Amino acid sequence: MFSRANIIATLVGFFILFILGWVFYGVLAADFFEAQSTNNVMKDPPEMALIALSCLIQGFVLSTLYGKFAGGEHSFGKGFGLGAWIGAFLGFGVGLMWYATSDLMTLTGSITDMVWLVVEYGFTVGIIAIIYKALDK
Repeated sequence: MFSRANIIATLVGFFILFILGWVFYGVLAADFFEAQSTNNVMKDPPEMALIALSCLIQGFVLSTLYGKFAGGEHSFGKGFGLGAWIGAFLGFGVGLMWYATSDLMTLTGSITDMVWLVVEYGFTVGIIAIIYKALDK
């Protein structure tokens, strides 16, 4: 569980999730999501230390799951596939539940967020797979 590959992949996963989240939600799609918001519940300013901790935990979980799932065969495609399934579970499974039970965002904003999670987690676990390939020898 705490192999060299898992620790380094966790840190890389943390960095990717943190940066991609900031770039997507904070820069590229900030205006879009502000327009899609039905109730502004965003903290101002957000608690960056907790966001970082969340990304670190996610990176660890994604890396650990990938390490157990891969069976020693590492490729970006295999990692992307696993990450996309996790993103679909969270994005569409949990996201639709949030949309059905809360008034935070329009359906367009919710679907955009759902699709983004598939891409974000797919890409992140794809990179985690590359780390495992390089270090799991």
